[in-house]
Amino acid sequence: MNNQDGFTLLEIMIALFIFAILAITVSFGFHQIVTINEHVQKKMHRWNQIVLAFSMMQSDLNQMVPRPIENGDGQKMASFVNNIISVEFTTDVFNPSIKKGDSDLRRVSYTYSSGSLEKLTWPVLDRAKQTKPISKVILRGIDYVKFTNYQRTNKPNALPRAVAVDIDLRNIGHIKRVFMVTGNTK
Repeated sequence: MNNQDGFTLLEIMIALFIFAILAITVSFGFHQIVTINEHVQKKMHRWNQIVLAFSMMQSDLNQMVPRPIENGDGQKMASFVNNIISVEFTTDVFNPSIKKGDSDLRRVSYTYSSGSLEKLTWPVLDRAKQTKPISKVILRGIDYVKFTNYQRTNKPNALPRAVAVDIDLRNIGHIKRVFMVTGNTK
């Protein structure tokens, strides 16, 4: 009788071959998981930017007030101005440091420029020629923007009932969002 205390070379080679196939399969699977995770993280970051931009717009639109302004040329501008690729309006910004009864009115604009949506905020309402807005890009990678307002009435300085924004975003597609205006409608 022949006693064997170990494995034959053929058995070891078969075991190594099976182990190699399993290692390649696991490695490929792990690579796919990492790639998918990176893709999902990028998409989540992009959607978070979109949600933040829309939340900012909703907050400002909800605090819109019927207060016309004088532009840098001394001419009156309506409380709400829409010129397709931008909207500009007066908003009552909440500021806890201001005494009760006082307000912190600001002029705000959302404007499409060079593939980005920018928020412009002027430090004063009735501005001089040298008054410059503070500009902040709130959303990048935009191919098209269109603002539409739904008026309550044709009266001067009337605030819209709603404002819609149509946006074509690169790698996302078309989004239409309608913001109901719940601000001061007097």
